[in-house]
Amino acid sequence: MPQSDSHAWVARRLRTIEQTKVELLQHVCNVYRSVQQANEREVTEALGGVVAAAYTLACEYGLDLSAVDRAARAALTCAAENGAVTEVEAVKRYLQAR
Repeated sequence: MPQSDSHAWVARRLRTIEQTKVELLQHVCNVYRSVQQANEREVTEALGGVVAAAYTLACEYGLDLSAVDRAARAALTCAAENGAVTEVEAVKRYLQAR
């Protein structure tokens, strides 16, 4: 691959990663906005967008998605230790069933 092609490829990859990071932040903003408006459908869509963007970003960084799942389960364990036991246990059961 000529050097100019490799530079163009790197620039495209960086642009894609930056775009995904912006999308992730937009989805997080949408979560807050839809919670404030008490719109369950929009909260669900926004949270789905957060999850999808997070997995997409992990792929773009070359991370193993199963490692991301393991990290999420570890984060849930920490959250349970901080008091959100009922909700965390429900999420852990869901993730283990997948």
